[in-house]
Amino acid sequence: TFLYESLFLLALAIVILVLDRTRPLAPGQVAGLYLAGYPLGRVVVELMRSDPANTILGLRVNVWTCLVVFLLGVAVYRWAGRRERASRTGRGTGGISDDETRALIT
Repeated sequence: TFLYESLFLLALAIVILVLDRTRPLAPGQVAGLYLAGYPLGRVVVELMRSDPANTILGLRVNVWTCLVVFLLGVAVYRWAGRRERASRTGRGTGGISDDETRALIT
């Protein structure tokens, strides 16, 4: 299972790098993709394992943890993308640009 997980992580890294080069990602979106992608391969590896483990509703605890981490990764990806779009459009501060914010502060 360690070999399969290593190969999956290598493939995941290649996919994320290709995505970042073809479609520039906002800061934080690469981390979000990794957080969302890692559990996908991990669930497959967990389902291959035959050793005894704690289960909840018939699934290993690790599978439930992967579900939580996947959702966290999707949330990070979306949050980073929205933050980037908001900063480009000037809507991050209620429609006021950074220059206008500095002028109001001084």
